[in-house]
Amino acid sequence: MKEIKRNVTESKTLYEISEDELIKIKRKERAKGRQDVAEYIDFAFCNYIWEMNIRGMMGFIERLIKFCRLEINNIDNYYKYNFSDFVKKYRN
Repeated sequence: MKEIKRNVTESKTLYEISEDELIKIKRKERAKGRQDVAEYIDFAFCNYIWEMNIRGMMGFIERLIKFCRLEINNIDNYYKYNFSDFVKKYRN
């Protein structure tokens, strides 16, 4: 990685990376994102506000499908965490 410093009115550091480095960074971030989504789904399932019938399970599955399609940003849970809140609190 090549570091370039330019002095204008303020000092900014710009980094140049190769295409291989960019691809490596993207793969790493995608893997981290997939892991975060899987952990959130597990968390939401374990803390889901269940209704005491078959419809309760169907409700969870419907919300899960909508979450995976990016139609909603949360799955109901006792802690009221949406995906962003969950990642901020639990990401290592």
